[in-house]
Amino acid sequence: MKSFEKLNNTAKSLCAVLTALILILTCTLNTFAVDETTEDTTSPSVDIDPGNNERYIYAIEIEFGSFGFYYDYGTWDVNDLCYKSNQSSADPSADTKQGSPGWYGFDGNANKISVNIMSIEDPVRINLNFELGNLDANCVNLDADCVKMFFYSSNDFLSVNCLNENNPNSYSFDMTENGNEEIYFSLSGKPTITTITSDNEIVQDFVSSNLAVIGQLTLEISLSSDNESGQN
Repeated sequence: MKSFEKLNNTAKSLCAVLTALILILTCTLNTFAVDETTEDTTSPSVDIDPGNNERYIYAIEIEFGSFGFYYDYGTWDVNDLCYKSNQSSADPSADTKQGSPGWYGFDGNANKISVNIMSIEDPVRINLNFELGNLDANCVNLDADCVKMFFYSSNDFLSVNCLNENNPNSYSFDMTENGNEEIYFSLSGKPTITTITSDNEIVQDFVSSNLAVIGQLTLEISLSSDNESGQN
C-alpha cells in the first residue's frame, strides 16, 4: 500500500481510492427464549399463560449494499486548468459535482440500508454510527475526521432530505411493527494521511489500486423503552 503526495498543476493522473465499509449488527433487544410447543420461557420476570399460546419473536430484516466506493482525484486538464474526474466515474456523492474530483459509486444500491420490522409489538430504536479506522491490521488509518458520513431519506441527496446535517456520522430513529425504512448514505471529505516528521507535518492523499477498508458502520438495535430509561 503506497501513499503519494499530491502533485499540483501537473497532468499526472492520481489513482482512485477504493474503499469498503463494514456493517456491524449489535442487537440489544431484551429477548428471551420461548419454546414453540410448551410456551416455556427462560425469563423468570415474565408470566406466561400457556392457554394464550403466546410467542416472543423479534423478526427484524436488515439488508445493505456492497459498501464499495472510490475517490477519484481526477486528472489535470491543461485547457481548463483544473482537475477533472475520469469519464467513467458515475454516481457522485452528495457534495461531489459530476465530472469533478470526489467520491463516486453511490448508485442507490451500494449505499443503501433497509430495515424491515416484521414482528415486534414494542417500538425499537435503530442507531447508525460511522467511525474511521482502527478496526484491525488491514484497516487504513486515515486522518481523523477527514471523511464524514451523512444519511439521507432519498438517494437524490437533496439537502432537504439530509437526516443528520448537524451531526455527521450518526443517526437514530424509531420503528414499530410492520415498519420499513430505507436509508441512503454519502461520504464527504478527501481521504488523507498525515506523516509527522522532525521538521513538519506532510498531508498526503491516500491512494490505492486495491480495495481498502477505511472504517466501520455500526447498526445497533434496541428497544425504544430501553433508551428512554437510559439503558443501551
